[in-house]
Amino acid sequence: INGELTQRLHDKSYLNAYTYYKIGRYKSAIVSLKNALKQFPDSNHREEIMYYIVVSNYRLAHDSVEAKQADRYLSLLDSYYSFIEEYPESKHVKELERYAKEAKNYTDKNNTDKQQ
Repeated sequence: INGELTQRLHDKSYLNAYTYYKIGRYKSAIVSLKNALKQFPDSNHREEIMYYIVVSNYRLAHDSVEAKQADRYLSLLDSYYSFIEEYPESKHVKELERYAKEAKNYTDKNNTDKQQ
């Protein structure tokens, strides 16, 4: 019974966070997903949670005003590296690599702009 209850809490925590992602509230999604990870580090949704953190970071950065883009792309890269470290064989790797590449291109381009 205890295991079943724990599972329900894990599911609820994940689904609440996922709902923010679904409706396009990526900032709230990131906060909720990170909280879900903190609360239930051994959740059986861990891979999906970490995946949606990266994707939410990407969507947030991609759609941001320029002033906030650099920081948000760095957050994306941060969450990307955490994901890859834990799930190098994930089916999501190819998709997330594309987002990371865009973030790297953005940060490289903007670092060179600043240095000129």
